[in-house]
Amino acid sequence: MRVALLGALTGAGGCAAVDADSGGAAEIESASELAMEAAPGTIEFGETSVGETYAEAFTVKNVGLNAITITAVEVGDAALSVALPAGAVEPGDEIELTLVWTPTEAGTLREQVVVEAAGGSGAIGRATLDVVGVAEAAKAQLSATIVDFGYVNVGCSASATWSISNTGPLDLVIDSFSMEEATGLSLGIDGAGPPPLPWAIESGDNMTFTLDFTPLVDGSVATSMNFTTNDTDKPTVAVPVTATGIVQAYGADSFTVSRQRVTVLFAANQVMLQSNSLLLRHFPTFVETLQGEGIGYRVALVHSTDGRVAGSTQYIDDTMDADDATEALEEMAAGATGDNDYLLQTLASGIYVNADWLLDEDPEWAESKLNLVGLNTDMEQSSGDYVSYVTEYRTYKANSSDIVVHGIGGDVPRGCTGSPYTAEPFQPFSDAAAMTGGVFLSVCESDWTAHMEALASACMGETGRRFALSQVPQSWSLRVRVDSVVVSSGWSYDDDDNAVVFDPETPPAVGSDVDIDYVVAVTCD
Repeated sequence: MRVALLGALTGAGGCAAVDADSGGAAEIESASELAMEAAPGTIEFGETSVGETYAEAFTVKNVGLNAITITAVEVGDAALSVALPAGAVEPGDEIELTLVWTPTEAGTLREQVVVEAAGGSGAIGRATLDVVGVAEAAKAQLSATIVDFGYVNVGCSASATWSISNTGPLDLVIDSFSMEEATGLSLGIDGAGPPPLPWAIESGDNMTFTLDFTPLVDGSVATSMNFTTNDTDKPTVAVPVTATGIVQAYGADSFTVSRQRVTVLFAANQVMLQSNSLLLRHFPTFVETLQGEGIGYRVALVHSTDGRVAGSTQYIDDTMDADDATEALEEMAAGATGDNDYLLQTLASGIYVNADWLLDEDPEWAESKLNLVGLNTDMEQSSGDYVSYVTEYRTYKANSSDIVVHGIGGDVPRGCTGSPYTAEPFQPFSDAAAMTGGVFLSVCESDWTAHMEALASACMGETGRRFALSQVPQSWSLRVRVDSVVVSSGWSYDDDDNAVVFDPETPPAVGSDVDIDYVVAVTCD
């Protein structure tokens, strides 16, 4: 469609005259000096997106007798623009102009474009073209305008879920996200961690945000989640976040480090006490390991089913050096005959007949940790099962954890071969060790240095290293001080026993003061 533009000629004398007798021919002749045609009559942009730039061309043709110049193009919307051409348009020629639309908001465009041209005589002509189009945009709709967690117990967690929906026809694009640093807050999106930006939400869809608050200290938190989107109405969205962590109770426990005394009763089959005995050969290592901890200990060996200690020395203690202790053990082993495969029963007899120095001499020995060690290359043949014997042993102590069974025998379940021993499986002692927290060692190893170190350490256990707490803590809140100095490593928390346990390599010294404070655990909803 073309639009003809006829501009009235203007001059110094006013409007052009029209001769009535000529039927208007003079006007037509004069008007032909300034005549244009524009095409198309309606410029259609169709469906567009806010923020994008679109261009549509139209032409202006000089159908008059004289050259014309496009002097102006008037547009009714600031989002529309046309660049004016340079130079004149000769009669019969046409020029192309470009109408540019950069919509800034969603809606329907219905405007007019007015093209103004001038002739050489100063005449001016105008023409109007229609412009139509539709601008579409994404629309962000928030399900919440603030996230308020209220009060949350320190160590517990609370979650808040909200969403951004796209109610517009185009994809909503979230270009950036930021949240001022706030301790205890973490953001998840659609059930996972935030994906890389940008985030796109299709028309009619939404993105679900989950904000978790896990306070580690008491106090308030105030921040905001900030989003930048392509929603022209709401290009930035800020969602305030408020929360308060509270501590219900603090706990504090103090200890002075001491070492629980240790008693050890060995029961051995006679073959373990012969001239090639690895027990006798490596016993100095066992003694030196005990001495290294500076604790009080008593050790004895029995090989007869009556549980009596042979020789003139009733027990070995921490007053003896390694040589004297080994000499005393050799005297206890001397004269061992027979084939005693009833070591569970032998240990039960041994506790009973040696109760005066094992249990009853004074309260400190009564509260000592009693270790029962069986050594054999044959199967255990005591009547009854290991559980009944462990139950009997435990009747001698107020604290059942002070009874620990250890074994050195044939591997379970098939036994073992080695030098100088080949052995049958020592199943009951393996089971009793597992039941009481003891160690079970293979009798077929040729070098017992490591065995004796491990056995001595197991006999001492964690005495002086384990500190039971009076209340259950939030484990992350534990603060440990030794003689008023904060210790941040070398210890761990045992949640099964609710105790702080120092590593074997870094026990606090005897006499040290250990202070442990913490946030008391609460039941979280």
